[in-house]
Amino acid sequence: MKTETEIVFESDMVDLPSEDPNALQVPPSFFPGDIDFFCAEIPTAIHCSAKEYHRIKAYSNTFGSSLLKNSPDYEKAFKPSKATASMTFGSVYEIFFEHLYRTIAEGKFKTLEKLSLDAREISEQVAVMGGDWRANDNRAKKFIEDNPNKYIISPKQLKQVMQMLKSALSNKEFPHYLSGDWQTVLLWIEDGLPMKCMIDHLATNLKSRNKLQAGDLKTSKQASYLGFSDSADRYYYDHQAVHYMSGLKHVYPQSKIAPFVWYVCESEEPFGNAIYEMDEVMEEAGKVARKASISLTKDLHKNGRSEFPLYTDHGPDGKYLLSFSDKVLNKRFKLEMRFENAELDTADSQ
Repeated sequence: MKTETEIVFESDMVDLPSEDPNALQVPPSFFPGDIDFFCAEIPTAIHCSAKEYHRIKAYSNTFGSSLLKNSPDYEKAFKPSKATASMTFGSVYEIFFEHLYRTIAEGKFKTLEKLSLDAREISEQVAVMGGDWRANDNRAKKFIEDNPNKYIISPKQLKQVMQMLKSALSNKEFPHYLSGDWQTVLLWIEDGLPMKCMIDHLATNLKSRNKLQAGDLKTSKQASYLGFSDSADRYYYDHQAVHYMSGLKHVYPQSKIAPFVWYVCESEEPFGNAIYEMDEVMEEAGKVARKASISLTKDLHKNGRSEFPLYTDHGPDGKYLLSFSDKVLNKRFKLEMRFENAELDTADSQ
């Protein structure tokens, strides 16, 4: 892993926490992975593959948000499940998207049809399987064996990627945002924990008001305001944004930090796209979520994890009062009315 040259900006950050390794309250060994957190001087910015990044032992957005999403089943944060098909496709699209906007930033882009899909940054990570082969087809098995450690996609999925890229190109604002560095990994110590994050895009430009701005590419079924805000709530995107911005403040303490942004591309019809910037309310919500997750991490380190999830452990006497929503109650009331009317009809007919 190669350490990135640090960029210095005008300072507006003061009194940041100490980065003394001895100040750790939770050791890196507590977190999943097999690469030492102190693989480089801390704090630092490095470039490495996504697979290497996930192996670094430290608190991450994925770890922290998983604790919150799956509480009290905390084992899911320590033993992440395998990537789903949609997650894998998102990783593939990210590779193509990054290649497209690198090409644009370098002034080499002509048309989407002439975009080189044999570029090293694509060919080393993605292989397109020829034909409509099934997974158990011997040809498919041989193809997978011949392309180890690569994402394998079908011609249909490649067509889907190209349609999404065509949609992205229709957004004339994207190139003005996406003129910086890609896949920057930050490592730092904060609040007694070893921290890490991997930022899709990092730039200082006119769109970021000449401040350092982190952005994340999201593939989604819904890029509309309501659809994406629902995803942001469900998957704790506010936690992600605050975590990444905190990393920037620690690794680049002399920089001014712009609000976090998401670049969203729909993965199915109508293949819309959007750019969303976190507002102050969402940032405060993210700070609350992240503080809770960090506190929970320390508690789990101190007191250990339960072998089995205790879903009502925090309720009085170990129980919660169970009730129904208005929607369910209305269903029950309709049942009552239906059978009361049936009894009246029966009585009238007698």
